[in-house]
Amino acid sequence: MVFKYRVRGAWIFAGVMSLVVAILSVIMLLLIRNTDYHTFFHSLIVLNLVLNLFLSFSYFRIQKIDYVRLDEDSISIHRGFPFPREKVMMSDVGNVNIDDDKISIFIKGKNDRRVDLYSKFIRANDFEKLRQELKR
Repeated sequence: MVFKYRVRGAWIFAGVMSLVVAILSVIMLLLIRNTDYHTFFHSLIVLNLVLNLFLSFSYFRIQKIDYVRLDEDSISIHRGFPFPREKVMMSDVGNVNIDDDKISIFIKGKNDRRVDLYSKFIRANDFEKLRQELKR
């Protein structure tokens, strides 16, 4: 089973703001192109442009990314850039606490840790399906 991110206003706003900052970076580059500013400032503005274009693109396409992938023997959770997806074997799952706004999965092992799945990141009906699957 695959559960994708839902569209949230905060992510759309962040994507638009990143795009605005990228456009402002282009304007800054055009304004200082014939000045005697050091190359370091040009490099910083170009870096800012590239990073904000990347962020904008990421925020606009987040609903295409799988937040949770649930298989018979494992659960895989997207942790966001730059972290890799976290894959947990069902045999390593200790306790599962289910609240209204999140699901906490406690992982057995030498460093007993917890992974939280938040309801605000996926649609309500998907959160219910995920809750039912993890109750088993």
